[in-house]
Amino acid sequence: MKKVHYLLLFLFLLAAIGVGLFLATFDADRYRPMVSRRLEAAIGRPVRLQKISLQWRGGIAAEMHGLAILEDRTSGSPPLLEVGSVSALLQLMPLLRGNLQIGSVLIQAPSIRVVRRADGTIEIPGLTPAPPAGAPAAASSSPAPASRAGRAISLLIQELEVLEGRLTFSDPGLPSPLTLEEIRLKAGLDLRAEQVDLKEASAKLDGGTFSAKGMIRHFTTRPEGELYLRGEKIRLSNVNLLRELFDRLTILPGLTDTLLSRLPPSYAQKLTEKDTLLLPFDLHFTLENGVVSFPQFQVATDSFELTGSGRYGLDGSLDVPARITVQPDLSQALVRSVEELRLLADGRQRIMLPVRVTGTVRKPSVSPDLQYVASKLFSNQGQELVGELLNKVLEKKKKKKEEKQ
Repeated sequence: MKKVHYLLLFLFLLAAIGVGLFLATFDADRYRPMVSRRLEAAIGRPVRLQKISLQWRGGIAAEMHGLAILEDRTSGSPPLLEVGSVSALLQLMPLLRGNLQIGSVLIQAPSIRVVRRADGTIEIPGLTPAPPAGAPAAASSSPAPASRAGRAISLLIQELEVLEGRLTFSDPGLPSPLTLEEIRLKAGLDLRAEQVDLKEASAKLDGGTFSAKGMIRHFTTRPEGELYLRGEKIRLSNVNLLRELFDRLTILPGLTDTLLSRLPPSYAQKLTEKDTLLLPFDLHFTLENGVVSFPQFQVATDSFELTGSGRYGLDGSLDVPARITVQPDLSQALVRSVEELRLLADGRQRIMLPVRVTGTVRKPSVSPDLQYVASKLFSNQGQELVGELLNKVLEKKKKKKEEKQ
């Protein structure tokens, strides 16, 4: 029995030595020109590749270093797509039989740009061809024409892992591009079918963190699928949703100025802050024909809670009917400052308003349901309170006029 063990150990060491010698002596870089030509033929754009090598990563892994897809070779413009390194793990047993099969792919430090055109189609410069100058982009989810299909990459990856990635997303509905950094993901990818099975992913955006999982199909034409998203420390820059809400309550003249003059400093600060910081949230949404739908959502800050449903349209616009509920402590402070607001409070003394969120993701706009507010304010009790408020506003204007004279 011991002889059998010694024999197996000897064979294992012999195989390890053989693999080591193979990796040390095999010159994989001599295949670099051929690989570059194949990639250029598949993508239809110039490719720059610095080096190819073989490494041991729990198996024989072929690595490509310094991969870049260029717009052209002469302009000197930045690469359309850059990758620090790509490592493809080769399955050993098929390799010993002379067959090349890829078990998994590890991509490190990719830098990718994604452009959403006005008609909703998605372009990944370097991987999807741009439409000819002056020609409209394709707006159908039907299969690509033969000329384009012939340039597509036929590649199925069972396990794709990305580390330290960077993605810049441009959209006509956004005032400036979104940049996701420190991207990490694990997924299955079928480029021919344009399908991504997202097992886990995370990225940072403006100091906040997103994580996601789900399935996306037809990602370069009309994306469809289902995603589950979690956000932490997400900040809406240059938007104070709470102040915008009170500014738009025009049925109560001078409401925001009155609140700022009467609220304690700690509460008044919530109306003067530049940004809106969201508490951690979970969001489930679907994609169909390039439209993102939110069947139901709940997003909150330390001041209010927003619940409802809605959609993100092809033109980059938001349309989200929802309800905003102000936190109890802040609601009570608001009512103490402007008594008329107690007519908008629910049974738990929280100010509650139906609203509609429009605008864009980067610049949302909150509009209250003024018909609902009017029905509350012009009740018998409400008419008295509104009358008092109007008298105060008129007296204030009269006093200012007298002082000016």
